[in-house]
Amino acid sequence: MNKEILGAECQAFIRENEGNDPFSLSLNKKGPSGIPMSEIAGQLASREAARRKTRVLYESDGIYYPPLVSMEQCSSDDSARYKSEIIQGQSICDLTGGAGIDAIYLSKSFNRVTYVDSNEELVRIFDHNLGILGCENIKTVHSTAEDFLGSTGKFDVIYVDPSRRVGQERVSGLSQSEPDVVELWETIKSKAGQVLIKVSPMISVPEIHTQFVDSLHIHFVAIKNELKEILVHYDPLKEGSVYTCVNLQTSDPVVRFDQSDENGADVSISDPKSYIYEPNAAIMKSGAFKLIAEKYGLSKLEINTHLYTSEKKIDFPGRVFELTDILQPKEVKSRIKKANVAVRNFPISPEEIKTKYRIKDGGDVYLYGCTLTGRRNVMLVMKRLG
Repeated sequence: MNKEILGAECQAFIRENEGNDPFSLSLNKKGPSGIPMSEIAGQLASREAARRKTRVLYESDGIYYPPLVSMEQCSSDDSARYKSEIIQGQSICDLTGGAGIDAIYLSKSFNRVTYVDSNEELVRIFDHNLGILGCENIKTVHSTAEDFLGSTGKFDVIYVDPSRRVGQERVSGLSQSEPDVVELWETIKSKAGQVLIKVSPMISVPEIHTQFVDSLHIHFVAIKNELKEILVHYDPLKEGSVYTCVNLQTSDPVVRFDQSDENGADVSISDPKSYIYEPNAAIMKSGAFKLIAEKYGLSKLEINTHLYTSEKKIDFPGRVFELTDILQPKEVKSRIKKANVAVRNFPISPEEIKTKYRIKDGGDVYLYGCTLTGRRNVMLVMKRLG
């Protein structure tokens, strides 16, 4: 941490060059006040990441930004705020503190927050930023997760966001991440009343249940229909596997269900009617493919085609379309020149469709390739309503 970067001249330079390419700037050897330009470029890159993800850092003067790799993995304001709303208590340990965004928001729901990180530089940076932000109930500790767990007492909650970058590689498996939460699972549980783990959006739901045999509440967190986080919540006082699907920054209602509800759901199959529905990303990841049809009184287009239909329009947690036409694939080239193309249970990809039928991307038309009963491949031509 080079505190000279916090000087007035350098801070003014960073603000003036916001939006410029940090790599191009880094080709210069020296920056203002003789500070290496590579270090200033690093601050610019991390500040840009903060602008996109966390206003709590971006809008505060005097912030020293953590390295870009930490900013890329850190939670956004919205997802950090969501965590602070689903768990509360007196004490919490953020076992993998990183950029500290989660700790900052958790400090609003807990009286005592302990931030732990094995990277001494990150701890120093977060200590400085805490002085700017005024979060007085956060204590920082430089330690590995393993060493800290071996010497600490018990917390109401332990939160873990394992690093999914090992060396230069990105990983998604829980046992491949650092720390290895699967190996530490029993130790973590012995030190906490509850446990919350942030896992990769790429991980499969069956893998989560394979790694942790306990009853789990799993939160699927999307922001503007892009899946951002999966949160695994262990609470020994709660039984069953409850799934919660949220789509932040939208009006989509929260969908909550027990894993057994999906298995027992009854769903009808129908050819397309007047309106077509596509569940949001959180619901799609949760696997509530039959339940969502039963819950909202919809029919599926085919058992493996996760699009839904009704004769009358309803409010739905996802995208809603009005069907304007149904085309056979061979009709597309002469009828559709420009469209937003997607597929559900279809033999070729959207890019292959656009190339094959010479369709330009964009516009107001939505073209969905899908399979109906009897293995019929069709193209739905639609207008988006919501």
